[in-house]
Amino acid sequence: MEFDYLESTNTTLRKLIELDANATEGLVILAKTQTAGRGRMGRIWESPKGNLYTSILVKAPFGIDASPQISFVTAVAVAEAILKLPSSDVLRLRLTHKWPNDLLIGNEKVCGILPEMVSTHDRGAWIVVGIGINLISTDVENAAYPVGSLESHNITTTPGHILALLCGALETHLIDWRRNGFNRIRDLWLEKGPCVGSQISVSSLSSTVKGKFVGLDTDGALLLDVAGGRQRILAGDVLFSTGES
Repeated sequence: MEFDYLESTNTTLRKLIELDANATEGLVILAKTQTAGRGRMGRIWESPKGNLYTSILVKAPFGIDASPQISFVTAVAVAEAILKLPSSDVLRLRLTHKWPNDLLIGNEKVCGILPEMVSTHDRGAWIVVGIGINLISTDVENAAYPVGSLESHNITTTPGHILALLCGALETHLIDWRRNGFNRIRDLWLEKGPCVGSQISVSSLSSTVKGKFVGLDTDGALLLDVAGGRQRILAGDVLFSTGES
């Protein structure tokens, strides 16, 4: 379903699954722009025309604790879709996953992922997966982190084209995740994750933890070696030593 503008693709899809008993996995909402796009922790997501703003409906796994892994499944699918774009510059991209649900080129954020749970009385739990990809150069005022685009790296595409590639990749990796568990998804994410041993900080509302990145746990938790030993991080914002956010 495509719209010229929406308040938020996630909000629209949430309402659809709550009201429409016929809504099924793979339902896609696409907007040319959003008037109230949002990211993690309630942040505003700037939504100028020309970028991809979409939300995709996914059936939640039976084990509710596994639901956050959809961020990694989606991130792997987004990276795969970008690398399939027809451009001589694609293979030279320094694509990096930022835990838990962003994608960077160099140190610039080009994609954000916002999964939200929706529970229904008669059809179980669902995940609305919001995805924003900067396709064109974007001037974001007062951004908390460097922001980039595919266009600024000489890669030209359209929302419809990248969405088609993304949906195909996401379907493949969802099947893999459900059949074989998280290990393969984790390995694919780590291929483009931070370098093991790199210094990073993770900030939350209450504190900041600094340490060496040593990988992901079997459930997707971030693993850091800190002064007191190894620590599992379940939520927070990653800050790299360069000041990336």
